[in-house]
Amino acid sequence: MAKSADALVDLYAADAVHEFPFPLSGTPERYSGREQLRAGYREAWSRTLLRIDSIENFTVHETLDPNVIIAEQEMGGTIEPIGEGVRLPFLLVLRL
Repeated sequence: MAKSADALVDLYAADAVHEFPFPLSGTPERYSGREQLRAGYREAWSRTLLRIDSIENFTVHETLDPNVIIAEQEMGGTIEPIGEGVRLPFLLVLRL
C-alpha cells in the first residue's frame, strides 16, 4: 500500500482535524486543517520504517449519533530493515 499524504488528505474537508489521544514522543496531539494534516503525515511517513501490507478485520459500529462513525481495523505490516511482521489494532472515531 502506498503511503500518500496527498491521497489521504485530499479526502478531508479543508477544516478537518485529527486528534491523537496517545501520540508518540515528539509528535503533535492534533493536526488542524488540510495543509497541517498533509505536512504532518508527510513528515511522519518519511521517517517510519513500517511498510503497510494490509488492512483487515474492518468493522463499523452503529452509533446513536448520525454524525459519528466508529470503526475498528487491524493493520498488518513489516518493519522493513529487519523483515519482522507486526499487527496494529486501530480505533477510528470520525465526527462529521
